[in-house]
Amino acid sequence: GNLKELLAVESTADGVRVGAGVSLANLIKALEGSNTQRGGAIGRHLRLVANHQVRNAGSWAGNLEMARSHPDFPSDVILLLLSAGATLS
Repeated sequence: GNLKELLAVESTADGVRVGAGVSLANLIKALEGSNTQRGGAIGRHLRLVANHQVRNAGSWAGNLEMARSHPDFPSDVILLLLSAGATLS
């Protein structure tokens, strides 16, 4: 695999495409910079997830994996992605 793809952030006509290795902090930047009302709102809410150090080190996909592995893990990230109609590919 190509590590660049895991860390890629790309604006598309439908929103933002991000690789699984993108940190929560970089996802926030991408969403807030997407110039869409929904992206900005999701980015602002993601700022409430965890703390600064975790958002810088942890990826959004890692958060999803934590929730999958530990059903009692409260993941706001999953709720936001579901509410936004995000898709995984």
